[in-house]
Amino acid sequence: MAHSHNHGNKEFFSCMGIQLVVDWFKNRGHKYIKVFVPSWRKEPTRYDNPVTDQHILEKLAKQAILVYTPSRKMKGKRMVCYDDRYIVKLAYEQDGVIVSNDNFRDLQNENPEWKWFIEQRLLMYSFVNDIFMPPDDPLGRHGPSLANFLSKKPLTPEPKWQLCPYGKKCTYGNKCKFYHPERVNCDQISVADELRAKTKPYLLAQRTILDIYLPDLLNMKTWWMIDIRSTISNLCLITASVWTARAYKNVISKE
Repeated sequence: MAHSHNHGNKEFFSCMGIQLVVDWFKNRGHKYIKVFVPSWRKEPTRYDNPVTDQHILEKLAKQAILVYTPSRKMKGKRMVCYDDRYIVKLAYEQDGVIVSNDNFRDLQNENPEWKWFIEQRLLMYSFVNDIFMPPDDPLGRHGPSLANFLSKKPLTPEPKWQLCPYGKKCTYGNKCKFYHPERVNCDQISVADELRAKTKPYLLAQRTILDIYLPDLLNMKTWWMIDIRSTISNLCLITASVWTARAYKNVISKE
């Protein structure tokens, strides 16, 4: 859990905000709750960085809920460990949820596995006075519910079908991402695929004809009459001429 400044309207560090979040998760029955706070927050509050209700930190630390991240002073300067890394690392190892309004972009770029985890397991929130309010749809309108999001084994949400705006005039067939109630009991074949299926037998027959008669055409004495510039499709016309010539030859031979 991170950023209790939100409860203090970003004007002071509110320890009561941490307590409200912890109580919210306890009331839901969650047992493993960890809060990370830099150890220098135990120091007396200062005017430039005020802290309210500091006694709450010690109470949560005694309950093993709050953990202080290391920090020390060296030559008058405070050396602070990066507490965000503690938060993301523990949540990733425990397969938990990160409660924060920070996107942790620097840590996303640091580790590809953390990037996916932060995108899928980050729970943002708001405070309305003293009420902790996480969203009912943490991953958006089409994502899981809050209860599903916080469960140890999230359930896959049922797909919410949206009717196709083109209706029966849709030409995408089974590639259409929208729902077609009129195609429930039939294969959703696109118009292009249907045309390909219809023309395939014709193309195969045409190819078979060419395979049979093309050698004869090449061996004919009148090969010079063939226009080399003609396309393959025009070979069908030449084939028809061969059929006519052979039929005429057969008639003459019978006579």
